[in-house]
Amino acid sequence: MIAAVVTAVLAAGAVTPWTSPSGVESVARTWEPQGGARCQVVFLPGDEDPAQDRSGLWDGSGAGYASEMHDVANERGCRFTTLRTPDRSSGTWYKRGNVNAGFVRDYVAAHPAPGATVFVGYSGGAQLAARYLPGAYQGRMPAGGTV
Repeated sequence: MIAAVVTAVLAAGAVTPWTSPSGVESVARTWEPQGGARCQVVFLPGDEDPAQDRSGLWDGSGAGYASEMHDVANERGCRFTTLRTPDRSSGTWYKRGNVNAGFVRDYVAAHPAPGATVFVGYSGGAQLAARYLPGAYQGRMPAGGTV
């Protein structure tokens, strides 16, 4: 029963295109917790290595390796958003780190949630969160703002 509920919630995260004010394009998937969001978790998945388990992350049929993070965010009343790197030529977040960090900053600004926004990255997404997001937020991100 619980697995069926979790699967239904994950399937509700529609894949939606988004273009930043500077013209950078990509897609996002967002799941809202029941009762509204108190915070936001932005997940930056790893590089687009075909060997990684995507399990439907971008075709809308599942959440791949993001499902456990989604569950934790949902339990805490947080919106969970996963963003796909807009760098389609390299398939990674860090090779155009400043441009991609600007895209993430613009996305979060256009889709605000009450409370804290926490960035979580895997592989290239973690590199973006640790190396480029603090610069993109120029002093507006408190210590511990990237994970």
